[in-house]
Amino acid sequence: MAAGYVGLIYATLPVAPAPLAFLRAHGMLRITLDFAFAACGLAVAALLYFRRAGAWRYAALVGVVVAYASVARHVRLPEEQVHFIQYGLVGVLFFRAVSLHERRRPVAFALALVIAVVAGALDEFIQGHVPNRHYDPRDIYLDAVSSFLGLLVSALLPPPSSETD
Repeated sequence: MAAGYVGLIYATLPVAPAPLAFLRAHGMLRITLDFAFAACGLAVAALLYFRRAGAWRYAALVGVVVAYASVARHVRLPEEQVHFIQYGLVGVLFFRAVSLHERRRPVAFALALVIAVVAGALDEFIQGHVPNRHYDPRDIYLDAVSSFLGLLVSALLPPPSSETD
């Protein structure tokens, strides 16, 4: 699933600017992104609740949200904030995929981060060869940070069969 999602990101590189431009032109880009971030936050909170996570996981999640907000306020263009959702999910999906084969969570975390960072760098390389897109090394950094924060969220989630911490 992780590789398929990254493939979808790559496949939509030529057309991705069009819906963002439409939303911007109609004054809906900011509200759409705010809604998407809120939906992601609610989904994670619901998973924590239904998996009966301990209070420390909620506190750690607040820390991750603060980190997301802190990084996001330095990103000027709303279009660039899409990276947080895209590559946050890349981090989550690769962590889940690697965790199926590597039970040691720190090792799975590190491997998933490396794979996600390579996926983000390849994304930028491809953009450098797509008409009306451009290569931007800052986006590699943004993708890496987004993947890392997504990995933190994923690591905070207890396994589905876990009891209360």
